[in-house]
Amino acid sequence: MLVLLDENVPHQVRIPLAESGHAVHTLQHNGWIGVKNGELLDLAEAKGYEVIVTFDKNMWYQNNFAVRNIACVLLTGKESHAKLRIREIDSAVRAARPALLYEVALT
Repeated sequence: MLVLLDENVPHQVRIPLAESGHAVHTLQHNGWIGVKNGELLDLAEAKGYEVIVTFDKNMWYQNNFAVRNIACVLLTGKESHAKLRIREIDSAVRAARPALLYEVALT
């Protein structure tokens, strides 16, 4: 899977996801820091990203994913728990299909 990590996702998540076979990039890597959600999704889709992983609840609720070719993995809970729950995040990324939301609770 070609995966994009939002700027609010800890970088420690990137390496284990990449080691499990995903191509993982960050907003920082693409030079997209500060880009608003709608424009970000347009850019991500144009680059072929299949999944965006984010802590931003507005990403899902303020954008119409039904017309998108990208899935959203929404992480909820403490950012510091993200690396501890990498298996669940990886499973959500693997299951992801366009236009769908996958929530991973990190509590």
